[in-house]
Amino acid sequence: MALKTTPISEVAQWPVALLLLSALLCLLFWAVLPSIVLVLLALLVMFLYRDPLREIPSSPLGVISPVDGHVLEVEMATDTQLEREALVVTIAMPHFGPYIVRSPIEGKVLKQSYNVSARVYSQWIQTDERDDLVLSMEAGPFSGHLSYRVAAGERIGQGAQSTVLRFGRKAQLYLPSNSLIKVKKGDKVLAGEDILAMLVH
Repeated sequence: MALKTTPISEVAQWPVALLLLSALLCLLFWAVLPSIVLVLLALLVMFLYRDPLREIPSSPLGVISPVDGHVLEVEMATDTQLEREALVVTIAMPHFGPYIVRSPIEGKVLKQSYNVSARVYSQWIQTDERDDLVLSMEAGPFSGHLSYRVAAGERIGQGAQSTVLRFGRKAQLYLPSNSLIKVKKGDKVLAGEDILAMLVH
């Protein structure tokens, strides 16, 4: 199933439009060099905030990658938020985007939080079958504020855009301990497309 999308994230559309408009105004006053700089900045923003078209797999029990990157670790660890043993998949995020974060499953968002000292954003999603998944994202020093597209208590679709995290470092997905893992350390994964694990029922 193809996920409809725009070439760039919505959060970047107005900045790009303003940069291009400013470049046009500079050209009208024969300010060529500033115009070139503004166009280059607009292209850079478009590249960093690109929102590529992804094919969401037809797998309701599949847990898809929330971010682009490569798998750093697959291990059993303690999920401190839900106080349980969980299967954890850690993904290193690319420095130069895309910065789009997608929902790994379809379900209800139960909680969203931010640990200031650790610079970690967390989102707890529960499926209709009562499977609990926690997505933790470590922000970088230049990540800025993160805003979710859905609020706690609302539903989100599998592969739907959840938020945008600029210059994020890594994402960790805490899954039920009996999940069947489908990736290994070193694998490259694409957000909204590659299956990380299968939920067991």
